[in-house]
Amino acid sequence: MARYAIIDTSTGTVINVVEYESDPGNPPPGFPDGIIAVQSDQAGPGWHWDGTQFTAPPPPPPAQWQLFGYANSMYGTKSSYIVTIGDAQVAVPATTDVLTVINGLSLRLQQPNPPTSIYLQVGLFNVIEVPTEVFAQLSVEIYDLAQAAAAKLKVALEGISAGTITTYEEIDSIFA
Repeated sequence: MARYAIIDTSTGTVINVVEYESDPGNPPPGFPDGIIAVQSDQAGPGWHWDGTQFTAPPPPPPAQWQLFGYANSMYGTKSSYIVTIGDAQVAVPATTDVLTVINGLSLRLQQPNPPTSIYLQVGLFNVIEVPTEVFAQLSVEIYDLAQAAAAKLKVALEGISAGTITTYEEIDSIFA
């Protein structure tokens, strides 16, 4: 048995796949004129035949839930703040948890007898010590970065909801 792609010659589109014992001829049995059979072990419905080779159809567009997930992951990536503390370069994620800790620490620094440095957990296995004078500027920059990323996320989520954003590339351009 050999596998044959059944092709509508007016569009070049594979409309079916059939197995025959031998070359079925053109048009193949049971199909009208304008339909041809071309042997192929790979082509399937939706593929295109240009007269010499098959090409696969483009992948389907991402589903809305995939776009939402991608936009949120881009937000997470773009809202991480890279800071050098001592000899270490650390990415501080601007997550709700980190922003809450930063806010609490900022309030503490305004109280009597503030510490000279603070400790900030940045990831599951990393705690950094930050001098308070560095922390004051760092907290402003992290909040500003988080707000800029959140504003971009808002645009992306609204576009996805409205159906005007349908590709990963469109989301990438928002966060560029």
